[in-house]
This record gives sequence, structure tokens and C-alpha cells, in this order.
Amino acid sequence: MKGKWLTGIICVLLLIFGIAVAALVHERAKIPELVEQMGSDDFADAQDAVRELATIRRFAVGRLMLQLSQALDPEDITQTDLRRRRAAMVLGDMHNERAIPVLEKALAAFESKDVRWNCIVALGKLGATEAIPDLVDMVRDTSAAEIVRLTAIRTLGNLRATDAVGTLITQLQQRPDAQQVYAEREEEQSKARESKEKAEKRQEYEDAGLPVPEELLEEEEEEEEEEEITDADLPQLRVACCAALGAIGSKEAVEALREAADKDHESEYAVRTAASVALADLAAAGDSAVVDVLLQNLKDETWDLDANEEDDDDDGDLRIAAACALGKLGDKSDQVPNTLKYSLQDKQYWVREAAANSIRQLGGRVESD
Repeated sequence: MKGKWLTGIICVLLLIFGIAVAALVHERAKIPELVEQMGSDDFADAQDAVRELATIRRFAVGRLMLQLSQALDPEDITQTDLRRRRAAMVLGDMHNERAIPVLEKALAAFESKDVRWNCIVALGKLGATEAIPDLVDMVRDTSAAEIVRLTAIRTLGNLRATDAVGTLITQLQQRPDAQQVYAEREEEQSKARESKEKAEKRQEYEDAGLPVPEELLEEEEEEEEEEEITDADLPQLRVACCAALGAIGSKEAVEALREAADKDHESEYAVRTAASVALADLAAAGDSAVVDVLLQNLKDETWDLDANEEDDDDDGDLRIAAACALGKLGDKSDQVPNTLKYSLQDKQYWVREAAANSIRQLGGRVESD
């Protein structure tokens, strides 16, 4: 009787094993078809293929790696950029170090910005520190697409690439002269006000049925020559550099970040905000030069004056960042707490909250406590 039971159990186990093997063979056979489907112009179909490949990789890593590597092979001209970029995505999610040389080779070989930035993201997910020199070169390459360089900067931050600090600082310093920018903005605003006044006066004459004086007639706009875009015209690269330097934890970047947070050096609001955030983690507590810049930013409401909407959510970003940083870096002398108390009356709720929290961090109290 026991022999029959044992035979039955063995048969069941063999059946289960056979089913599992058949399923594995079936899944492996689907891999080429799914890799092909990744290149579909139908985004939903492509996403379905990516999701199914993510499941299959648990059972057929070797076969899947081979197929994805083939999709990124520069010699295979039958592949499309859509399939290549999605192959890079899947390789990044496989967490397999064998994908690193494949992605590095693809990054160097292909010109498509979509393929390149997906390769960079994948290398970041794989923690590929060996790719840092290539990523540094990518940041320096002014001919590369902006999205590629931006992704390279962010990935260097994610990889805590201390070797990239010098390059990131240099890139952060690629900015236009702030005073010139402010003068140009003022000139543009003055012209806009003048144009609006002329239009209103012109309308008055037209409504009254009177001839419009020549000096109120619209002037033909001269075609402006397209100027070459340089790194100074790309503040988003500087924003990314601030975040990357903060993530790396580079103390040597403090002075460059202080300048990037200073209105006298940096004209872009978003860059000053990102620099203030990074300084909160990198600057030494009580650093007077940094604290002075943060106090300046805490009182800066010029963005509010230029905003289209009174309650624009971006209005207070710089002041929020400055308030939070002062809670970490400020001291208990009168200047810092008093400025923070002034900010308790700020029109933006989150500025008020950040100021209140920083006052508490410095050992003070607010009325709501």
C-alpha cells in the first residue's frame, strides 16, 4: 500500500515538474516576439511587452539578456530606436551587471537622444560606477542633446560620483552676467508697458472715430537674428548640477553653490532655489557668507511681482528653501530669528510653515505653539 502511495506522489511531482519545464520553454520561446513588440509604435503594446519581459526575466535571464543585447547591437541595422530605448529600460531593471558593458557600448555608438538617455538611466539603476568617466564626458559635450546631458548630471549625483565634482562645479558656473540679464529684463518690461499704453491710447482714438496720430501707430517688428544657444542659456543644467553636488555631498562645492544662490551672481530663480537646498546639507553651521545669502533669499519677493497669478505655487520656492536651510545653518543671534519671524507673515502658506519650523529648530517659539 505504501509503495502505491509513494509511486503516486512521485508521479504527481514529475507531472508538476513537467508542467513547469513546459511553461519555462514556452516563456523562453516568447522572448524574441516580445523584444520585437517593444518596438511597436503603439505605446500600450510596447508597455505590455516590457511588463511581460519583466516577469520572464526571473526564469530566463540568460536568454533575455542575449535578446536585449542584440537589440542594442550597433551592427544590427534592423533594430529601431524605439526597440533600443526600451531594451535599455528593461536591462536597467534587470539588476544584472552583465548589462553594463552592453549599455556603455550603446551609449557611445548611437546618436539618438532617446536611446542615449535611456542607457544613462539604466546605468544609474545598475550602479555602474565604471561608467562615470563616460558620463562626465557627456556632461562636457556641448553638442549632445540637452536631455542627455541633464540625465548624465542627475546620474552622476545618484552614483555619488566624487570624481565628477570638478566638472559639475564648472558647469554650474556657466551662467550669463546677472546684472546684464536684469537690465535686459527691465528693458523688455519697459517696452511692454510702453506698448500697452500706446495700444490703449490708440483704442481711444479709434473708438472716437478720430485718426490715430502717427506716433501711436504700431511699429513693424524687426526680425531678430537667432542667437546660438550656449550653456549659459540652459539654467536647467545648473539646477541639476546643484542637486547632484548636494547628493554627492561635496564640501568643496559650497562656494560655487553660494554664488549660485546669490542674486548678484545668478539671475535664475530656479537655480538659486536648488543651490539653497544643496547648501542646507553641505555648508557648515554658522557659515556667515552662506547665511547672509540665505537671508537675502528669504526676503526676495521679486518672483512674486513677476508672477502671472498671485497665488502661483512656485512663488515661494526660493523663500521656502532659504527658510529650511536657515533652520539647519543659522545661529540664534537676533538677525536670523528676526528675519524668520518676519516670514511668518509671508503670503505663501508653505513659507510661513518653513519659517515656523526653523524658528523651532533654533530653539525659539511661535505663537501657535
